[in-house]
Amino acid sequence: MSEPSSSNHYATLGVERSADARAIKKAYFALIRTYPPESHPDEFKRIRAAYEVLSDAEARERYDAQEKGYREYEDAVAAALAAAEQASTAGDEDAAQAALSQAIEAHPGVLLLREKLAASYTRKKDHQRALAALDALIERAPEAARYHLLRSLSLGALGKLDAAEQAARRAHALAPDDEAMAAALVDALTRNEHAEEALAILDGVAARHDAGSLKGMSIQLRRVHVLYQAMRPGEAEEAVQQLVDQVRASGDPELPKHVASELGAPAAALFAADLHARANHLLSVCRALHPESLVLRPYPPKATLETSALSPAALERLAEQERAPDGPALRMNPWGSPLKATAGAGALSLLAYLLLYSAPAPASAEAAASTPFTGTAAGAIVMAVLLGGVALLLSHVARVVHVRRKSPIQGLTTIHPLYLVRADPEQTELYPLFCLSRSEGVHHGHNGVYSHTVLRLGFGGAEVSLTFVDGGFAQAWIDHLLATRKRALELLAAGYLDAEHGVELMPPTLLDRRPPSRGARLWAQRRRLAAAAGGALVLWAGVMVSGARYADELAFRDALTRDTAPAYDAYLRARPDGRFAADARRALLRRRERATESLALALDRRAPGAEAVAALGRAVEEGGARVVPLSLAISDSGGRVPAGGADVVFGNLGADLGATLAQAGLKSVRIKRTPGAGGRSGEANAIEVDCTLTGGAGTGGTGQLDAAWKVRVIAGGAELRSFAVTTSASAAGTGPESGLAGVYAQFVQALLADLGLQGVEALRRQIAPYKGSSPYGN
Repeated sequence: MSEPSSSNHYATLGVERSADARAIKKAYFALIRTYPPESHPDEFKRIRAAYEVLSDAEARERYDAQEKGYREYEDAVAAALAAAEQASTAGDEDAAQAALSQAIEAHPGVLLLREKLAASYTRKKDHQRALAALDALIERAPEAARYHLLRSLSLGALGKLDAAEQAARRAHALAPDDEAMAAALVDALTRNEHAEEALAILDGVAARHDAGSLKGMSIQLRRVHVLYQAMRPGEAEEAVQQLVDQVRASGDPELPKHVASELGAPAAALFAADLHARANHLLSVCRALHPESLVLRPYPPKATLETSALSPAALERLAEQERAPDGPALRMNPWGSPLKATAGAGALSLLAYLLLYSAPAPASAEAAASTPFTGTAAGAIVMAVLLGGVALLLSHVARVVHVRRKSPIQGLTTIHPLYLVRADPEQTELYPLFCLSRSEGVHHGHNGVYSHTVLRLGFGGAEVSLTFVDGGFAQAWIDHLLATRKRALELLAAGYLDAEHGVELMPPTLLDRRPPSRGARLWAQRRRLAAAAGGALVLWAGVMVSGARYADELAFRDALTRDTAPAYDAYLRARPDGRFAADARRALLRRRERATESLALALDRRAPGAEAVAALGRAVEEGGARVVPLSLAISDSGGRVPAGGADVVFGNLGADLGATLAQAGLKSVRIKRTPGAGGRSGEANAIEVDCTLTGGAGTGGTGQLDAAWKVRVIAGGAELRSFAVTTSASAAGTGPESGLAGVYAQFVQALLADLGLQGVEALRRQIAPYKGSSPYGN
């Protein structure tokens, strides 16, 4: 399109002189998109001036009649009117008002001067002064319906709804056939909730026009607005459907766009009344009629999309707002998520370290040598989970840092002409201002000193909470937000929202986007997840090997600290192939050698019993035998010997006598139990033990058990040694010092003394762990 001409309003807008209001409006919107005020201020002013003249029926009629010079007035008045019009066109209403006021003082009877002055006050939103100017007009021309109409509009802007209704009634009464007066009265009645009367007036106006004509559809549009305002959504939606059917039946390709634009007014009113669902239903009809429109579509309370879905121009605009020191953008901390992830990875790493290297001191050698928790299947799984979490968190940190370094924005909350925007390099949240239903600000302080302000915003079902450290800035920010919302509603109602600067950068079509599903996001990050899994596997393998080595070292260190045969034995049984197994075996052998040497030194071979047993052993060995028979007889008529008691006594005797043979160097000779009558084995080489039990509660005695013991050592049929002793113990009780156990314990002490073993009993117990089958040999 070529640059708009300034010589003729029709040429400026590029329309024919016969163009109707819809064509003029369409041309106007197309031009201001091409020539916005920010980049083409001069062209925009000419376009706006042409539209204001041609969109006003009276001004257009005067222009068409070539009366723009106001030649019906004297030169001073005409000059004042021309100067005021020129100033208003340039946007300088103060200059226009000054010129008109000066002319009124000189020519108080010229009503057009006062009308123009009232219009200028209205454009400046100085409705009180506009009302005063209109009252002066009505005083001079009380029958002029137009002045009462303008007075009604000013009263409505001041919130004086009853007075506005009365002024509209007066205008309608003065010009009952003027549809502009009827429309003003309908609006006033609707605001005052007199819907039935408003609908009756509309029915009267509609009767003058064909329902399928443009005028008939305009009346139907106003009827829809009244029904929605009257909270009669069922009837309103029925009227909308009738209107849609008429539009589609018309066959006019431009009519659906016009009707959709006009339906924006009731939709804006519904949004202002917090009736978001009804407003969105109406906008869904608008989208069906005019799918090419950027703004006529439903607005959900919140939309979340990937920041990459924004256009480069939108991202650059957000970046400019983020950098601006005095703009509406609230900068967010871009490193909160990476710092939290890093802290989480550190916590998981610390927990893994504690599980590996901070086990409590073991209570026993077996506990020290046992497999640690991390060496079990459950421990390995727990460690894998912990290290996998560490790898995932660190990969998340790396990804976030990479994305933020490449993104033009870091994180901000700002105000767009249509939304509250919260954006970071990965995700953007859009909260349509139309859906703003609640705003609450709370100032916080401590000990009477202001600290911060928390602002909570409600967008339907979505909530936003913002924190400000400057109360004044918080108030200015919320005022700007509410003013932006008000402007958006006004533009939607007027049909100008498409032309608002900045809308095209983030059009409402973005609200239809949906964030990718969790599965899609995981698939998009498959490389990162695979790298994290591989890193976790390598880390897990290294940690498990290190943990096993540390546990092995810790177990052997505990064995060294205890320095006992059970400790070394427990280590070798748990870790036969451990790093310190050879050291443990050498330690055991050294302890065995030392204990054996100590036992040999402690043995008193000169004791008579020891000499007799040694002589017996040599006699057996010289005779080519390897067994010394041992017979044991216990005489008891009172049933004092428990089942298996004789076997226990025999086993202990055999061990003591066998130790005596071993210390005499007769390791190949062993003790074997042989049955015998009365303790007599009948063998030429033998050891015979006879025990006679008397007394005790079982025989009605004194409660004391007496035992007469006799030991005979026989070699070659000759008695080498005879040893006798009597022992006593309480017959009652079950402890080690009563009954058969008690008398036997006393007998053993006497026998050990006779055999010369009383000094080696403790040492013999030390040697016991080194005997038998074990991982380290005998």
